[in-house]
Amino acid sequence: MKSCNLKKILLVLLLVFCTTLTTGCGNKKAITTDDYKSKMESKDFTVQDATSQFSNYEYVEQALIALEKSGSYQIEFYRLSDNDNAVSFFNNNKTTFENSKSSGAVETSVSLGNNDKYTVTTNGQYKVVSRIDNTVVYLDVSDKYKSEVQKVLKDLGY
Repeated sequence: MKSCNLKKILLVLLLVFCTTLTTGCGNKKAITTDDYKSKMESKDFTVQDATSQFSNYEYVEQALIALEKSGSYQIEFYRLSDNDNAVSFFNNNKTTFENSKSSGAVETSVSLGNNDKYTVTTNGQYKVVSRIDNTVVYLDVSDKYKSEVQKVLKDLGY
């Protein structure tokens, strides 16, 4: 009898968990290029439009580079033509990061709803590629800035 009640409780908990996942809790809201620029400038980053550097890639609609005030690192933001191109852009950069791993690397990978995020700390570098809908944030910085950029990414929602 007790085993049956335990199974019912576990089933109810599983159903609640699954319902929570399917109600959009995994979806995030992508920011606009204007939002990105505004948020990064408010953190004393210098934001430059780098779209012309990607003129050979028609799927890159806009590219912005935010340079940290001392010039120690940069965080890049891309708006792509559609979600499929953003997923492909994300996957290509994720593969590049995976191929740079050494033994002892620490990595995370999350895909949920309309977003994906991959991080790896390896060879003294902290690397992130994060996608929401048709936007992607990319960075490859010294791991001494890891906590600093994590705060920035959290504020951006990426």
